[in-house]
Amino acid sequence: MSENFEATRPAILVVTELFPTPSGPGFSGIFVVDQLRELSKYYDVHVLVPYQRSLRREAGQPELKKVSERFGLHVHYGGYFSWALLAKSIGHRLAPNLIARPYIRSQEKMVMAGKLKRWARALHQQYHFQFIHGHEIGAGDEAGSIGRSLDIPSFVTLHSLAQFVRPSYSHHLWQKIINNINQADAVITVSQLAKQSYGQDITRPWRVIANGYSLKKPEALPPTLLSRLDGKVVLLFAGFLIPSKKPDLLLEAMARLVSQ
Repeated sequence: MSENFEATRPAILVVTELFPTPSGPGFSGIFVVDQLRELSKYYDVHVLVPYQRSLRREAGQPELKKVSERFGLHVHYGGYFSWALLAKSIGHRLAPNLIARPYIRSQEKMVMAGKLKRWARALHQQYHFQFIHGHEIGAGDEAGSIGRSLDIPSFVTLHSLAQFVRPSYSHHLWQKIINNINQADAVITVSQLAKQSYGQDITRPWRVIANGYSLKKPEALPPTLLSRLDGKVVLLFAGFLIPSKKPDLLLEAMARLVSQ
């Protein structure tokens, strides 16, 4: 894509934690990566990705680092440090249940929120974004309040059901998250079920847009893997091994299949 064409496309800012971190696995949030790569055909996409920085490994480095053209996108990694995470690490060794998860996540988010606003403002001064789009609660809900402060339109996409996300935060911070979302110009969910899970909390206009998928023919499996699968019944589980992905249903399905 030529530089002249890139210069004519309007710039947009995407804020999310659903994106591969500088040192993390490349598949984390890959569905968001795919969506943004499609979006980059029409917009000059800048992605602001907050991550937990290491004071030991990243001492002296700037908080905000741009990685040009990762995945064909302009990626800005914002590193922040929360003392609550250090307390969590120490507390986990001494007494695993000493510090409640909602406290840790709430402290982490409060630190991250302040950083995101400052970084977004600095990037906006440089790139003059047309709008801001947040993906998922955590970093994404901050798009609502950031958009208001920058006086540009904002959208928030909610991927998970409310009951899967809410236990990670204190009651006070959950109310702040809802307030952030209600400052957005519109809210998007990926399913009708996800929309219903928020009940009457969200007062902004809603749209339900299912996650897209590629129509490209998938690459063939390597011959070595095919030889191992030959003659076997294969059940595929795609996703992280966490309760919300329902791996227990896969185990039940396997048990039924074996019994037959």
